[in-house]
Amino acid sequence: MIRHSTGGLILAVSILLLPWIAVQPQLAPPAGGGADKYLHMFCFAGLAFIGLWTVRTLRARAVVLAFLLLLGAGIEWLQASVPGRQGSWGDLAADAAGLLLALILLRCWPTARDMLSREGD
Repeated sequence: MIRHSTGGLILAVSILLLPWIAVQPQLAPPAGGGADKYLHMFCFAGLAFIGLWTVRTLRARAVVLAFLLLLGAGIEWLQASVPGRQGSWGDLAADAAGLLLALILLRCWPTARDMLSREGD
């Protein structure tokens, strides 16, 4: 099921650390300007990209995406109970957007790779 053990290790460490980081008040991203939404989107896009790259089957990929979405929801729930942090539906939507971005990038990757390799010819 796991194709790349390095990707699996990176994903596992990230999944273990992310909830702890997310509830640290001193690590809260700056409010305003949407910076926190971009942080959520790119963080979850990276996690999803690694997770989708790491597993082989469509079913395993669906499990990775569902787990990451549940992780995002769990983090928002935890943040709602921590003084100095707050949970947000907008943050969860940004997490989901990151998952979608990873799907799009992986879908387009073969085309982009082919275009880049032909450019040098």
